[in-house]
Amino acid sequence: MMSCNKLVYTKLERKRTEVELKSKKMLGLDKDGVIVDLKDILYIQRQRGFLKYGIKFEYDKDAVYHVGGIYGYNGSTAQFKALYAFGLWFEHNKPKGITKNEAFKKLIARPDAKKRLDAIISKYMSQSDLDLASKMSHWDNGKTFYGDEFLHLIKPCEGAKDALIGLCNLYNGNVAIITNTVRLETVKRDFEIIGLSRKDVNDIVIINNANKPNPESLDNAINNLKMKKGDACFVGDNVSDVQTAQNSGVASVGVLTGMSTLKHLKNAGADAVATGIKEFYHLVRN
Repeated sequence: MMSCNKLVYTKLERKRTEVELKSKKMLGLDKDGVIVDLKDILYIQRQRGFLKYGIKFEYDKDAVYHVGGIYGYNGSTAQFKALYAFGLWFEHNKPKGITKNEAFKKLIARPDAKKRLDAIISKYMSQSDLDLASKMSHWDNGKTFYGDEFLHLIKPCEGAKDALIGLCNLYNGNVAIITNTVRLETVKRDFEIIGLSRKDVNDIVIINNANKPNPESLDNAINNLKMKKGDACFVGDNVSDVQTAQNSGVASVGVLTGMSTLKHLKNAGADAVATGIKEFYHLVRN
């Protein structure tokens, strides 16, 4: 694990990247996987979708989370297809000495994971299988993230509350949350659940329903805060966050508390990757 004050520098040389990140005047942040940990909810959602239709679910939380990094937060149906199709592949090939979960984690660690999973979906899934995967992805009619039953599963990423407050102070309030979460009320609710006060939440610029990797929301945040793109840095946990920053033309930092792995963030072209938001805060503060 990386220690505080250190990042894995991927795109630029270390000194140059560190100086550039410390010189930024505005910070964009993703919510889920950077500040709020939704791993438990996502796992239950996938598990219940399978079990509702009588299909064994033999994947662990990390495997489920990281397939989300390949297909994105909004790719729920694609994630169900990948999980279901891999099960069909596993039963057909019956590899010895390895569990389905172990084999799946080995595959999704590959840089070409999406290409291989798409090929498995195409080869092993009939139309009825595709239809079933779609039904599984809608087992709860989208209520998982909003129902009271699941609110206790929402928690902060390590050190996220203090880091977010510290970053808001460090950047003189020029911090914007750029999230694909559709409802603004849900974003504020999640922040309050992890311990932020109503004042803390109201002081943060929040742009919801961002439709990342479309850069429009990040561009709007930069313009609203009267910044230049060279002044901005965007921190996210997902390959789509790196792509958002690239599409906007700003520096990008990935964190490892969310969906995407170090390998996938590096391959996407992140300028740097940190263990989490706490480590990023320590770096730019010192």
